[in-house]
Amino acid sequence: MKDNLLIITRIKKTIIYLDKILLNYPNKEKVLRDNINNSLYKLLYLSYKANLTQNKYYKKELIIEIKLIDFYLNISVDKKYISYKKYISITNNLIEIIKMIQSWI
Repeated sequence: MKDNLLIITRIKKTIIYLDKILLNYPNKEKVLRDNINNSLYKLLYLSYKANLTQNKYYKKELIIEIKLIDFYLNISVDKKYISYKKYISITNNLIEIIKMIQSWI
């Protein structure tokens, strides 16, 4: 299914990219890995919901969820599960998504 909304396309690419990274998390960090994964899919869900309803509430929820993902990734860098270079790459992408959402609002 092709999406016309650029935000949804960027979120999907981020999910695919982070899914590959999350496979390498140790089993003892199952909670952190699951929180990142759940937040990513919730982000996609909220983006579809915001697009269909055009409700500002869901658009603001998108920004909150992105900030949570950033926090989880920051913890991952501190625990050395992902490299700082990957963290910067992902967060730059998340910042671009936030800018798109803010202009959408």
